[in-house]
Amino acid sequence: MENASQQSLISIVIPVLNREALLPRTLDSILNQTLRPFDVILVDNGSDDGSLALMESRAIRLNEAGIKTKVIIEKRRGQSSARNAGLREVRTPYVMWFDSDDEMEHDHLRTIQEELIAHPETDLMWFDIKTLDDDGWSETIAVDDSDLIRGHLLHSTLANARYVVKTKLVSELGGFDESLNAWEDVELGTRLLCAAENGRKFRREPMVIVHPHADSVTGSRFSDKSSTLESALDLCENALRRYGREDDTIWVDVRRMILSGLYAKEGNRSLSTRLSDKVLDRTKSARNRIALGFVRDTVAYFGRGGSTIAKALIGVKGGEKEGRKGTSRGL
Repeated sequence: MENASQQSLISIVIPVLNREALLPRTLDSILNQTLRPFDVILVDNGSDDGSLALMESRAIRLNEAGIKTKVIIEKRRGQSSARNAGLREVRTPYVMWFDSDDEMEHDHLRTIQEELIAHPETDLMWFDIKTLDDDGWSETIAVDDSDLIRGHLLHSTLANARYVVKTKLVSELGGFDESLNAWEDVELGTRLLCAAENGRKFRREPMVIVHPHADSVTGSRFSDKSSTLESALDLCENALRRYGREDDTIWVDVRRMILSGLYAKEGNRSLSTRLSDKVLDRTKSARNRIALGFVRDTVAYFGRGGSTIAKALIGVKGGEKEGRKGTSRGL
């Protein structure tokens, strides 16, 4: 195994809830990393299957392989509580979040650490990922938007597993908002982009593989978790205002109208109308009201396309591209 540095710069925090069947793939991908050393913090969040025992046995193997691994238990349920519990255990300069059902290619951490050593001023760095479903279909999820706040609010640039951040920065911001059990990464990412002095994208081929499946933590129906999703967007707006980013709040409203369209597509017209009216009633610009209505209706009918409509009608700061590319079978 190659070492980018003898010092451990990176910790990976992995919250786990009933992932006995999927966790071995994730931990194997960590064991196979070419970088040594680095730290891993596994946080059991109330599993009632064999996940905790699996973590404890695998931690022994990881430690023997030179990967400093710690298993902790967080009894307060929720991804945000679990990630924050892990964050409190981090002793390295940088931290990365990872999910217990995803995997990383063998050079992922070495490449990240070498880039951080070459650019020590970096306090926030993000990168593209790829998805791989159970049928073997792969997509690269790439976001390249000249407006970083817009890119994140519309395409989740700083979704979990897509970035590395200075531990001091995320700790000073208070970590994840524990009132949220969905879109907590959208909310934290908004605060990070506002607060980071040296944030940038690391341009390389994706080396994190996300495996979408029905048994995800957040579930699949937006209507079922409307309260926490809308609360996350309210908190994003509050953060933008605190940092003097009033003009960027329009992109929170675009995300709200996308959500309204998703409610409608799921057949929940009352939720859709309530959220849509909330946004449109306070939008002073007639042009933006029309644009926001198109966003909602496009998503309601087609399930996607709202971001493209918004940027075409509300305005684009030139020269960016974003979204999904590179569909292939059998990665």
